[in-house]
Amino acid sequence: MPKLSETFATKLPNAKAGTDKYWDSEIKGLVLVVRKRSKTWYFQKDVGGQTKRILIGRFPTISAQAARQTALGFALELSRGAGKVVQIGAPTLELAMDAYLSRPKLRSETNKAGTKHNSCFTCETGCTSRWMKSARQWW
Repeated sequence: MPKLSETFATKLPNAKAGTDKYWDSEIKGLVLVVRKRSKTWYFQKDVGGQTKRILIGRFPTISAQAARQTALGFALELSRGAGKVVQIGAPTLELAMDAYLSRPKLRSETNKAGTKHNSCFTCETGCTSRWMKSARQWW
């Protein structure tokens, strides 16, 4: 992996078929993608199990130095959590349990009540479940 510089990008021939990718040796995630008619700067990083590729711009409009500075900025932003997606509307444990127990083919009402009693912290009767009692013994 070479250091992506102005000289290196200028001397690179265009790709004959498909694309060629050249990764920077100093800035992790900075890549120069060379196609038949263009050379384009990208910043790429895996965030939350998904690959995020951010367009920086085309060479020579965006110089190697400008691409390097932009890539450092993106790396800083993504390391601070900018690329993570907040899960909106995630159910609470209580709502998820109620949805699970409301399924029509879930055995009998006795089984539903027993499942809810064994999994909750405090059930409607005010007693603490067996799981919570055993957890308190360890604290």
